[in-house]
Formats: sequence, C-alpha cells, structure tokens
Amino acid sequence: MKPFRSATAIALTSLLLVSTPQLFAQHTGHGSAAAPSTRTEAPPRTEVSAAALQSLAVAMSDASAALAKDDFALYQSLRTSVRNALHDLEDADPKLAATLTTTPADPLPNRGNLTDARKDFVRFSTAVTDVVRSRKIQQSANLRIFECTMAPEIGTGRWLQQEAGAKNPFFGSAMLKCGVELDRKVSARALPPGHPPVEGLTPADYARYAGIKPAAAPSGGCGGCGMSKEAMAAGEPCEHSKK
Repeated sequence: MKPFRSATAIALTSLLLVSTPQLFAQHTGHGSAAAPSTRTEAPPRTEVSAAALQSLAVAMSDASAALAKDDFALYQSLRTSVRNALHDLEDADPKLAATLTTTPADPLPNRGNLTDARKDFVRFSTAVTDVVRSRKIQQSANLRIFECTMAPEIGTGRWLQQEAGAKNPFFGSAMLKCGVELDRKVSARALPPGHPPVEGLTPADYARYAGIKPAAAPSGGCGGCGMSKEAMAAGEPCEHSKK
C-alpha cells in the first residue's frame, strides 16, 4: 500500500502544480474571464500636434503685440509662454519643432534691448507663421497673418496677429503700419434689393439699373435700347430683351 500512496501523492502534487497557476490567473483577471479594459483611447497624434502648434501660434501673436507696442518688459515676460509652447510641440511632433529653430531650448533668448530681441523674433516668427499658414491653423486660432518686405536681418518677414490692421513687431512705433495682410477673404459687396445678379445683366439692364438713359431711337426703332427699325425687322432681338 505504501507504493500506491506514494504514487497518489505524486499525482495529486502534480495536479496542484498545474492547476494552481490557472486558478490564480483567473482570480487576478489574467485568465480567459478577465474584465474588459476601461482605458480611454489617446487622441490621434495629428490632433495633438495641431493643438500644440495652435498654442504656439497664439503665444507668438501675444509676443508680437508686445513688440509692436515697444513694450520690452511685456515681451520678456511672454518669452516663457513661447518657450513652453514650443516644448509642448516638440513632445507632440519633434520633427516639426526641429524645423522652426536651431535653438529649441530657448527660441527667443534673453536680450538686453528691443533691437536685439527683434532680430531673434523675426526669424522665429516667420518660421512659425509659415508652418501655421501651410496647415491653416490661423483659421481655428482666429489669427491673421501679415508680411513685411523690409524686415530686419531677413528682408521679408511674417507674423501672427489677433487684430485687424498691420501692427509691425519688427519695427514697432517707428513703422507700425508697415505690412500687408495675407490670405484675407474679401466679402462681396451686397447688391440692392431686387437687383439681378451682375453676371446675368445685359448692357440694357446695366444701363437701366445704373440710371443711364438709352440713346434716342431712330424712327420706328426700339425705344428701350435704341435698336434700328431695320435691325428689328431682320429679327435681331433687342438688347434689353436678351437674357
């Protein structure tokens, strides 16, 4: 009987060694009966990159406004916001951030005066603005893009701005209005009530709505557009009746 008991003990021991890990896995949720995960999906990388770029664009527009006002102290205080926004973009899209500046640790270094600060700003501002413009981020950020062809250091520079009307950060009060807005949408002027579409007007229609009196008609001709009697007899339609 002893050999039998020994064999039984060995069999039971083997069974426990096999089944115990399975039971433990099921108990801890790692088996086939594991509970479904409630972890939320992270937003797509492109959305994160766009949001980070928009934050940088807004920060740059604030810095631009400070330089346009010749407010060096305010500009200095906004450098941190710009730097932090760039670092967020660097985390979201390292390749894109690397194209904007050669000094990512501090894209707008601490300078002692406005002139030197603007030399740094014009290059970084133009690089950021061009990327923002290419991705149309200014639309979602409600920003405007301006360009100056007399920018220091680089000749033609661009900047982001929240308000209408050029406020040049590269020169400040010395040349505040030097610049043109890019990609500006000009809305069509509304026509008076009852006015037909301009593209559908005939010369006679235009004359009538513009208050121009038609030329005196020859005897027997059309009094509306001045067409001769012979032309009418030939079956040619009057100008004012053409559509």
